[in-house]
Amino acid sequence: MSASPDVRLRTGSLRRRLVVSVMALLVVLLAVLSVTVDAVLRSRTEGQLEQRLLDRLAVARALEDQVPARDLVERLGGEGVSVVLVTSDGTRLTAGPGVEGAPDAQPTSDPSPAPGGPGKPAPPAARDTVIQQGDVFSIDRQLGSSRLVLATDAGGLRQTLAQVRVVLAVSSLGVLAVAAFLVGAVTRRLLRPSTR
Repeated sequence: MSASPDVRLRTGSLRRRLVVSVMALLVVLLAVLSVTVDAVLRSRTEGQLEQRLLDRLAVARALEDQVPARDLVERLGGEGVSVVLVTSDGTRLTAGPGVEGAPDAQPTSDPSPAPGGPGKPAPPAARDTVIQQGDVFSIDRQLGSSRLVLATDAGGLRQTLAQVRVVLAVSSLGVLAVAAFLVGAVTRRLLRPSTR
């Protein structure tokens, strides 16, 4: 049995299924891309904040015996890094922006710089780690006979990431709208010969 020449294939359902399938695939791909971009950006920027604090700590260790405490604090502060140095006599020196929620440096009870004592080897130094509490990243370390706290606030970073998320969402919606139009037009054109 052959179909008569007047009978046309109905391709509306096929077109709709094809457009819906392609659009669903695009939605999944754009969602995966957005989540991946967000995770990578957040990880990299937080890593940069941590590295900035670790670099400042290395500078502080290198300069602690070479410059006065006030000059050291001034060199370490800035670029979003807050510095608090409490000397063994209780003098408190600060520089940089104030960071809400940063740990407070307290003077040490024992001002002696030799933790192992005379003739004893010093215990191994604790690994330098950055502590995150909410949006605040900080390092609290003993520096000679003084206590040093370096802190930075990631609030600006969070705002930037929120803006990036909005841009990704709007761009994705635009891509989906253009894709829906193009996929519909292409499938209409490709399936046209079967309707003749």
